[in-house]
Amino acid sequence: MLPTPLLSTTKRASRTNPYSPQPTVAFLIIRSYATLYRLVATLSADWIDSLTAHFLPCLA
Repeated sequence: MLPTPLLSTTKRASRTNPYSPQPTVAFLIIRSYATLYRLVATLSADWIDSLTAHFLPCLA
């Protein structure tokens, strides 16, 4: 009676173990892309603000 639950748990662990790193890697890739996009968006917003602050007095 005892070896069968152990076998089932090891089989279940070996079945789910190869798939467990994949969502974490995909999540890390998506999170890194999101942070990169946020960084680029903030940098471009600051760049546009500096450009408008530089060029608006010349236009006005």
